[in-house]
Amino acid sequence: MGLPTLEFSDAFLDSPDFRDRLKCHEIELERTNKFIKELIKDGNSLIGALKKLHDGYTSFQTRRALSSQLRLFSLLSLTDECLKASLKGDLMSKPLTDLSVAVQKFSQSLQEFQFECIGDAETDDEVNIAQSFKELSQLLSSVEEERRRLIQNADDVLITPLEKFRKEQIGAAKTSKQGLIFY
Repeated sequence: MGLPTLEFSDAFLDSPDFRDRLKCHEIELERTNKFIKELIKDGNSLIGALKKLHDGYTSFQTRRALSSQLRLFSLLSLTDECLKASLKGDLMSKPLTDLSVAVQKFSQSLQEFQFECIGDAETDDEVNIAQSFKELSQLLSSVEEERRRLIQNADDVLITPLEKFRKEQIGAAKTSKQGLIFY
């Protein structure tokens, strides 16, 4: 069932039954208010984590841009070291962890949301809002799960092949170049 309806004529009579129904509505308003406060807090945490990650990435990009004048070998070596450090948790690890926690918390808050309808049936708006929250929650969870998989597989797919390329191809070119001066 849902919340009992409130009739204006019942308010005029001020019956105990009306007061009980009014109390149910007040409790639901308080619960909804608390949920919205929690959702805003979780949303702000998510936004803060995204900003931290962006600031860390921007700082990383600035350092990388300054080193872009290095030779190809040095640039690949620097990139390889930064990627390894990132995978080990030495570089931007805290912002990524904070982001993960914030996304999971926000997603959970959206998933737990429940409308208490007035009367016997929910309105179309209530159904649409609840469904939208559930879908957004599922989407955020899916994106977070894929991000975790990407990080887990990054070493096998990116770091190991880069390291192999650097050692075999660039190392071989450096070895064969020894003794030859082109500039």
